[in-house]
Amino acid sequence: MDNKLQKAIQLFQSKKYTKSLSVLKKINASKPTYTSLELEGVCLIELKNIKLATIKFEKSLSLSSNLAEKTNAINNLAAAYLRLQNWALAAKYLEEVIALEHASSAFEARFNLVKCYYNLSNYERLHFHADKLKTVSGFDTEAYCFKVIALLCLGLYQETIDTLNFMYQHITNYPIEKLILITQLIKENLTSTELDRHISIIEQAFGNQTWVEKLKQPSSTTKQKSIDYQFPHIKTSSPEIHSVLTNICEKTIALGGKFVKGLTLIENSGQLSIELQNSDKLQQDAIAISVPLTSIPLLDDFIFTLNGDNLNASPKALQLNPHSNELMQLFISLYNLTDKIAHWRHTNPLINLNLSDPVINLFTLPISKSHAIQHLSKLSGDELTIKTFFGSREFNYEQKHLEGAKIKVSENRQGLLGIIDLLNHNANAPGYKPSYNERAIQVKSFTDNNQLCVKYNSNDPLTTYFVYGYIDQSSMKAISIPLTATLSNGYKIFIDNLPKMNDSNKLDDNIKDLEELYPEYIESNNSNLALSRVVFPDYNNRNSLTRVLTHILNKYINRDTSEYNIKQIDDLVNQLISHIKIANLAHWQEVKSLLIHSQKKLKQYDELLKLCEMNITLYESY
Repeated sequence: MDNKLQKAIQLFQSKKYTKSLSVLKKINASKPTYTSLELEGVCLIELKNIKLATIKFEKSLSLSSNLAEKTNAINNLAAAYLRLQNWALAAKYLEEVIALEHASSAFEARFNLVKCYYNLSNYERLHFHADKLKTVSGFDTEAYCFKVIALLCLGLYQETIDTLNFMYQHITNYPIEKLILITQLIKENLTSTELDRHISIIEQAFGNQTWVEKLKQPSSTTKQKSIDYQFPHIKTSSPEIHSVLTNICEKTIALGGKFVKGLTLIENSGQLSIELQNSDKLQQDAIAISVPLTSIPLLDDFIFTLNGDNLNASPKALQLNPHSNELMQLFISLYNLTDKIAHWRHTNPLINLNLSDPVINLFTLPISKSHAIQHLSKLSGDELTIKTFFGSREFNYEQKHLEGAKIKVSENRQGLLGIIDLLNHNANAPGYKPSYNERAIQVKSFTDNNQLCVKYNSNDPLTTYFVYGYIDQSSMKAISIPLTATLSNGYKIFIDNLPKMNDSNKLDDNIKDLEELYPEYIESNNSNLALSRVVFPDYNNRNSLTRVLTHILNKYINRDTSEYNIKQIDDLVNQLISHIKIANLAHWQEVKSLLIHSQKKLKQYDELLKLCEMNITLYESY
């Protein structure tokens, strides 16, 4: 070992952190190593300079040469970000810790991950990890509490009740501060009968303590009492549109719908939106609009036709949800009064572009084999207009959700979103929230410049444009073109972009948080590996791509033997990323050149050029 490094270690062991740090800075300025960088980071932690320590730990991670060093560096980063209460980055590295270590022994890491997801309000991941810890001694009581919190926030009320029934058997084992929080959530989400039973059990177990008496007092902060619902304002210069929007709101409320105080439905030159004033005064998870499922028009209940640019919806003789008939006719009137079909025909790329055109054929290459594009490319005329128009507005309702509202179906069904259809997309907003307890579809009070927004989906901009008709500039991700990459070990990686064929590809626990980036299927044959897709995320999230590809290569190339060590797998991943980047960058540069120099200027030229530049910028960032 280098004499200077040995001196730094001795100073550190003597708790002379400042002097040790001085020596380490000189070492790392010229010949940094994993050990010297890690020790500098630890010194900075001791001296309370945690932000700078994370930079040193990142550098030590880049120089790690084996699994032990890599695991240690990631643990250091996770611990540092926990101390900074940077829950998102702490969760990122803790997920990696669990992936690298044996999941059965990484209990401390998983418990810290539970705390991260609780603070991030990511209740799906909170539930997933808390459920893993509920049988682990030392973590079980906290894990059960966090599991109930997650279940209540996810609206999974029957599972909540089942879990609470288990906890009631030994209720005094659970931390009081968590029981207080759970009680508050029960007040907000479960029935008064369940609440009374819950408080009665706590009272029997803990007696008349002060905190128990407070639980029995009516709460002034529950969602039902803190949120005022009222009929929304309507702003439009058209009396006909005002009448239709009024009728939609009246019938939605009559079936159990709710509109938070401060909402305004706006129509301006055919554009529809919803504003919410004073959203900052509402709770973070406050529901802005709740639309009952009985008011939802299911698309299979109607036959749609066009008369010029006027849309018609004829009810079928046998309907799944006849309660929604009047609302469907009102929405058809609203679409016609705001010239939605004429606008759709003018702007929708699948209607206006010829997919067999050489430039467009190259343009859609990454998504050309998807189910949606394959199906829509076979349609034309009014059929294409109707299918794409409703395809951009439909929502997939689960069978169990519909049956909970006494709508008898044999499978999931596509339907409209009711008045929620007026909301615009924002990638940072929460998505649609099915409420099983209220038998409704809901949106939270997320606003952007007072405009109420919802996240439509998590698609890449290319798919979003061709299927939904708009460019989502906030979603920086790209699907690779089909290609073949030959790695230095002789393996051939085929990216074929074929659609999902079955549900057999179950994700491992340590990669489930990256489901949106993971291939829908993977096939391995000798030295060949076929992937249904590779998705490049924004460069700031490049580690997610690395995690996905590392997981795939370890699982399918390294599965029978440990032929390749961690450094070799990292090298293969880097080769694959580089190959995909170069091929895609060349593809989009060629498409841009063809687009610019095309003799006949294509419709939607500006939008197509924008998409080209977005893809080029993304791949160049790698």
